[in-house]
Amino acid sequence: MLLNFSPRFAEPVQNGRKRQTIRAIRKDGKVPKVGETLYLWTGCRTKQARKLGEHKCKEVKPVEIHLTFAKVGDLVILAADTPSIIDFVAQEDGFKDWTEMRDWFEEVHGLPFHGNLIRW
Repeated sequence: MLLNFSPRFAEPVQNGRKRQTIRAIRKDGKVPKVGETLYLWTGCRTKQARKLGEHKCKEVKPVEIHLTFAKVGDLVILAADTPSIIDFVAQEDGFKDWTEMRDWFEEVHGLPFHGNLIRW
């Protein structure tokens, strides 16, 4: 499956600091399967298109992002009760902390957000 990343996330994906992505549910419903090859790119459909890497999918979990909590699979992570854990989830996805990630998802997708966490 091809995954395209915005320029903001290209460097962390390429150098291995970002090894997961949270994606909205696709219109066609397609979700990568564990073991499937993920083709990581930036700038798709532009002259600046560049391959960032190629990795096997290790894990896919449903994810929800709400104003005060996130749900990853069956695990509910409350921002107020577990700030270090929820910040870790955000940092793994290329954000400084939970607040930055939540605000980005609210601006780009609206809250609550429902999607998939894809790890490689």
